[in-house]
Amino acid sequence: MEKFDEYLGKLGLNEFEKIKPLKEFSQKIGVKVAHIVLAFFSILLIFVVLEFGSFLITSLVGFVYPAYMSFKAVESTETSDDTQWLTYWVVYSFFTVFNDMLFIVLGFIPFLYIIKAVLYVWMFHPRTKGAQVIYEKVIKPLLLKYEGKLDRVTNRAEEGMAFLAEQGKNAREFGGDLAKKTAVDTAFANLTNKQS
Repeated sequence: MEKFDEYLGKLGLNEFEKIKPLKEFSQKIGVKVAHIVLAFFSILLIFVVLEFGSFLITSLVGFVYPAYMSFKAVESTETSDDTQWLTYWVVYSFFTVFNDMLFIVLGFIPFLYIIKAVLYVWMFHPRTKGAQVIYEKVIKPLLLKYEGKLDRVTNRAEEGMAFLAEQGKNAREFGGDLAKKTAVDTAFANLTNKQS
């Protein structure tokens, strides 16, 4: 059992000991945190292999743990974890935007959702920091190449949004004035009808 625990430590499952509710649960039931995490991921893996809720499970793996760790990073005074999680979300967003196109190309691959789940874990795991690798090798060079064009598009979009917000405000004010005028006209018409 000692060698097994050592192996789980090498996998980085001991990192989950930092999650207070999980540690408290572990102490309550008398099972090591690494064993609980391994059991949980094993059950998820079985569900994904059987394609029972694969999309949901893969999405949860790619979102829930990273979202919680991002919350922890924002609340800490350390900045390196902020950079790690911000980089993860940039890469995750990139995959999310192109997910449908990638699925058309890669959808025939068996157990695609297992590959996605493993990719997400590789991206956010503190030992591998795969998101950093993808960002540095793919996304950053791409964004730097088109930064000027992207800035112009972003500026136009911001101007368009500001214009739409102003038009919405004007429409709301006009609608309010119109409603008031209609109410006054209706009240006046009712008064004149009663007097006739």
